[in-house]
Amino acid sequence: MSLRPLIIGPAEKARIAKVAAWAKDHPYKPYPGCKAPGDDNRFVVKLGTYRAVFTITHARDGAVLRQLSVSVPGTKYPHPAAAFMIAHEFGFTGWDEAKPSEPGKDWIAGPHATDKCAVVAQELKQ
Repeated sequence: MSLRPLIIGPAEKARIAKVAAWAKDHPYKPYPGCKAPGDDNRFVVKLGTYRAVFTITHARDGAVLRQLSVSVPGTKYPHPAAAFMIAHEFGFTGWDEAKPSEPGKDWIAGPHATDKCAVVAQELKQ
């Protein structure tokens, strides 16, 4: 088993805040043929060997979601606790640090088999 440390210090928090601010000011509205957020570095932050893509997504049904995908190099998935810790840093609410491998109560979380990443979403109450 290989260890993949996740360190979120002041520099990482600043990079996360920059991406979160960009996402807030530039909501992602998926439509056929649009550019994937992961292909736009303004939605991406690298935290050591972790790559996080964050958007505020306006779904077609009117829902507004925080959305995050977390990946690591190679064919493995990131550890759930690391993905949830990163989500927490992006403003996802309801995560219990005492249960780091469990998502927040109202989070939708799971693996994305095609992209080999962890995906986390939370609806924003309006």
